[in-house]
Amino acid sequence: MEPNSNPNYPKFYKKTYLNAIYLVKVREKEEKAKKLIKEHIEGEVGVAVSGKDSLVALSITASVAEEKPFKFAAVISSHFIDQKLPKNIIEELISIVKRFTDHVILHDEKWNAHANLFRLFATKYGFSTIVSGLRRVENGPHMAIERYNWGLLLNPIIHWNATEVWAYLNNYDIPVPRVYRDAMFPWTRLQDLAFR
Repeated sequence: MEPNSNPNYPKFYKKTYLNAIYLVKVREKEEKAKKLIKEHIEGEVGVAVSGKDSLVALSITASVAEEKPFKFAAVISSHFIDQKLPKNIIEELISIVKRFTDHVILHDEKWNAHANLFRLFATKYGFSTIVSGLRRVENGPHMAIERYNWGLLLNPIIHWNATEVWAYLNNYDIPVPRVYRDAMFPWTRLQDLAFR
């Protein structure tokens, strides 16, 4: 088998393998994620974007918005907790995000936990729903739907694993920031790569 020749993805995944994973596992999970968003989206919508997982959530949100029109914005945090992400990574994320929406907000404040970051996004930018790319494997005991005093948090890919994320990205030919392509492991988070 030949390694994946697509320059957007790490070479350790074979394209045929990603295609098979999409067909066997991800297509059904994608439909469940779309249904979750369709049934629970409320008011102004912000999609929190910080890496490969949230690019999947953004893509799914955009496809739902085509079927059931609603406006949404992508919100990119320039920080990971208290560390500023390198400028080239932020610029790459913005470029990728613009494939899905022209409404891009760059949030330039430090934060200390995902829940706090999502609250900041909701209160500062007026969102009543935040869609995230949180996955339980990396982010602990979150649920697909979480209600807070500031609004609703939807985690449509909460039950996906890293291979399923890569299969989705491959299927829709969604680019990822360069640091992922140079990574040794497919499950590595953008923030871990940015500060190595």
